[in-house]
Amino acid sequence: MRILLSVPPCLKRAVREQGTAWLLRAAGIDNDEHAPSFFVSSDPPEGHLGSASGTLSLLREWCAQECEAAAAAPSAAFLDWLEQAPPRTVIHAGGQSRRLPSYAPLGKVLAPLPPMPGLRGQRPHHTLLALQLPLLEEISAAACRPRDPTAAVWPTMIVCGDVYLQHQVHPFWTHLRHDLLHSLHEGEEGEAADIVCFGIHSASDVLTHHGVFFMSREAPTQLEFMLQKPSLHTIAAHERAHTYLMDVGIWLLSNRALRALWQRGVDATSGALTSYDLYGEFGCLLGRHPSAAAGAAVGENLRVKVVELTDTDFFHFGTSAELVSSTVSMKANFSRAARHNPFLSSASHQPLGEENTLPHSVVVQSCHVAPQVSLAVENVWLEGSHVSRGWALRGDHVVTGVPPNDWTLTLPRGVCVSVLPTGERQGGEAAAPASYMVRPYGFHDVFKGPIDTSSTAFLGQPLVDWMHLRRLTVADLLPAQHTDTVCDVQDACLFPCCRTVAELGEMLEFMVCTAGSDAASSPGEHKELPSWWGSRAETYRALPRFSASDIHESANVVLLIEQLHQLHRATAPQWFAQPTFYLTDLKSTAEWCVRAGLSVDGTKALLERLVEESAQRTDGAALDETLYMKRMHTDMFLSQWCRLLTQQPPVPTGHSRTDGGGMVRGIHHAPPAVLSWLCEGLARRLCTRRQAPQFAVYEDELVWSRAPARIDLSGGWTDTPPHCVLNGGSVVNIAITLNRQLPIQAFIKRHASPVIVIRSVDMGSATTIRSFADLRTYAEVGSGFSIPKAALALAGFLPEFNVAPSVPDTPEGFSRLLATIMGSEDAGFEMTLLSAIPAGSGLGTSSIVAGTVLEALSRCFQLHWSKEEVCQLVLVVEQLLTTCGGWQDQYGGLHSGIKVVRAGTGFAQRPAVHWLPDTLFTSPAYSGCHLLYYTGITRTAKAILVDIVRGMFLNEQRQVRTLQEMLVQSQALVEAIAQVDFVRYGKLIGRAWRQNIALDRGATTDTVDAIVALVQDEVWGLKLAGAGGGGYLYMVAKDLNCAQRIREGWSATHRITGRASWSCT
Repeated sequence: MRILLSVPPCLKRAVREQGTAWLLRAAGIDNDEHAPSFFVSSDPPEGHLGSASGTLSLLREWCAQECEAAAAAPSAAFLDWLEQAPPRTVIHAGGQSRRLPSYAPLGKVLAPLPPMPGLRGQRPHHTLLALQLPLLEEISAAACRPRDPTAAVWPTMIVCGDVYLQHQVHPFWTHLRHDLLHSLHEGEEGEAADIVCFGIHSASDVLTHHGVFFMSREAPTQLEFMLQKPSLHTIAAHERAHTYLMDVGIWLLSNRALRALWQRGVDATSGALTSYDLYGEFGCLLGRHPSAAAGAAVGENLRVKVVELTDTDFFHFGTSAELVSSTVSMKANFSRAARHNPFLSSASHQPLGEENTLPHSVVVQSCHVAPQVSLAVENVWLEGSHVSRGWALRGDHVVTGVPPNDWTLTLPRGVCVSVLPTGERQGGEAAAPASYMVRPYGFHDVFKGPIDTSSTAFLGQPLVDWMHLRRLTVADLLPAQHTDTVCDVQDACLFPCCRTVAELGEMLEFMVCTAGSDAASSPGEHKELPSWWGSRAETYRALPRFSASDIHESANVVLLIEQLHQLHRATAPQWFAQPTFYLTDLKSTAEWCVRAGLSVDGTKALLERLVEESAQRTDGAALDETLYMKRMHTDMFLSQWCRLLTQQPPVPTGHSRTDGGGMVRGIHHAPPAVLSWLCEGLARRLCTRRQAPQFAVYEDELVWSRAPARIDLSGGWTDTPPHCVLNGGSVVNIAITLNRQLPIQAFIKRHASPVIVIRSVDMGSATTIRSFADLRTYAEVGSGFSIPKAALALAGFLPEFNVAPSVPDTPEGFSRLLATIMGSEDAGFEMTLLSAIPAGSGLGTSSIVAGTVLEALSRCFQLHWSKEEVCQLVLVVEQLLTTCGGWQDQYGGLHSGIKVVRAGTGFAQRPAVHWLPDTLFTSPAYSGCHLLYYTGITRTAKAILVDIVRGMFLNEQRQVRTLQEMLVQSQALVEAIAQVDFVRYGKLIGRAWRQNIALDRGATTDTVDAIVALVQDEVWGLKLAGAGGGGYLYMVAKDLNCAQRIREGWSATHRITGRASWSCT
């Protein structure tokens, strides 16, 4: 994704000096292969251009840089060059930020936001920009043609940088691409819109502060006209004939629309850019009946589509008050959305180890706040600052950038403080900056108006009153070389540049002091002047001072970000203590910890103590699931940290690696230990009773169990622990025969000797069990017949799984238990397995083999397990073998037909099966279009699982987003099957394949890509069965003729080993 970012000049200079990697760290965005490519610039020094001309200026500068990098002459035909250029997203964040001064030097998009409760996968120390990116990436992907992801229908996206859109269900907007691909490209071949605007429903009083789209009720997606900040009366007048949506500041422009914008934003005579606004001016020229008089020609030529974003909340970061209120509301929304998931809602309460005493509207992040300072106030934002014991807060504050101090300072209600480093660092890397600029301002100040009028406010009072008290004249505040007798407050030299922290504190107190008023007084109320008033007034006049406009040029944002990073490091223990820590992207967090130079051992000790304190507050349950998961998150995080440092992982918290017996003996041997704990947690919840097997088959009788294979169609991986434990799972799959045969079979019959014999027809090998020790080898790496051994253990052939008391763990004990089960001291039994599917096929073989064995054991030994119990016991077998596998394979194979299998959260995974109509698979019009070929490439799932499971424990954001998208995709596939929509079904199969690749790059290889290239024009979609990387390839041909061409073409090549005749069963 290419982002063109409009920023203040000081940030532009910093990025040009430090590079985009520095910008990514400052924004809280991972610098990996998924990171967006940034081009950063700002409006020219001549003046503010407006969002439309600012967009054109940014695009033109980008064009010049790209041509220079390619050693090509700058394109004279700028718009022609853009039509060949890659898609781009323009984010406007370079305004003067008059109503939100605290982040004026950085731009509002780099405003740091606190951790959000209930948001799994959030990045450490994220900013508004980092939270905006998932939505922008989804829209950018949907703006491309479905059949050609590199060709954008709307190559230019323009975004307002001070807005966050929060979906009430899908926080990373993982549902949106599927919805937009259908709605955006409707009629794509001839009638695609030139401009796509996004809007939401909102309350009428909110609409009066924003742009509003009006559409006719007959065509609710086609823009009739747009109004900027309409009155309630105007909205009511149009309500009967029109629907309306609030503009959220995201527009998609085709190349044709961009040319129209260029004609409006450029002076026809000089060719220079003029001040021109996208939303307030160009927008009012659009629609079938434009609201602006000059808009007829534009409205007739450009088709505008308005797309509603449903279930969406709009948060504006335009003012200091909105900075606090929007952040508080966002946190409340995330908490509300997570309330039904215990693994998310547990991270919405008080910090580990302490009570949450912060009032609802107080936001504190990366701050040192002395315990003596009371935070029992309202509407307070403390970030990147030191608030020492001598401070007193009264409410309505934004405090940023304050260095370590020992000031005695009372901030009157409504007074805010921003401290910025200026100049270069003096005295080496760890030294303080050469000077500080202090910028106090009012919570509701707008920094607009001439400085000599009483209507212009500063610090919440008339500026002329503030000047009079300090004996300042208008001339004292005029900038140098200013020719007029008055200036705008934005250009007034109000903010002194101080050499020391002590001087900084004196000037701050002088500027905000209410002249002897008591603590409850408001700005503007004053009594007698303090004794130091005169000397500080002289110092204020003598010091160099900056205006708000100067700050955009003079602030040293490199030092500002460096100071913030130092505070991140210093306040890391408080961050680790927050429950939301376990929802962060722990992989990114580990990388940050390495960069910050934190101590692994010190952090480990801290996290262990916090978890143990949390354990002491639990209700005494045998297995508190959320606490258990926190321990696993902790150890996987520490393990990842150590991997980055090339160290050995520390001993896991609160768990012995030499665990003794119990019902899950052997689990702890599998590295890493966290995976063993996961297996143990699942096994404890699902395997709750011991068995009493009794052989119930005649000597000449044979028990025969058979099962089909399965193809997972969508949602694979969502059934894998810990994802299914944390978020639930949803998988659509189908049971199939191969060459009209059930390919997986198990036989049990009586044996003449008191042993257990296990044979494998397809492997051509056998093993004999003569003791408990022989049976317990199921968990050993490289052990043969692990699956039937683990199944026998669960069936009661090990003492820890049998109801019989005090069975000695000896060969004699084994013989005695076997004799009891068989009803004879001279008999045993033999089990024969047959799997007519090659290993690594992707058809769920191992889990279905386990289910087939368990069904045979249930019938042979009177265990009376239902099919549901068998499926759950297969999941226990997977945990005994420490493969970390999920539940979809056994449910797909042991239950016939096409179905969706869903499970909720928690360790007690009990999926429910919902069958779907099979028309798409059995109807003559479609049945011949489903093709299954064996690629001849094998790849076993266990090799893939460990890396995927590690990412699940680490909350890797990309993986979290892909898995959430898979959950949404499975529901979309259910709808396509239920509606017998064959084309949509095929396209969704292709999308499921792309999701697998996004989750695991090894899902495809060069060989697989070559196979796919042979048929991609003949299919609506295809995917490798299972985890990918090899095995069987499932294809959905566009029609029967395409299917025939695939058969004929592949029969003539040697690229495919063989084709399987298959059918739904």
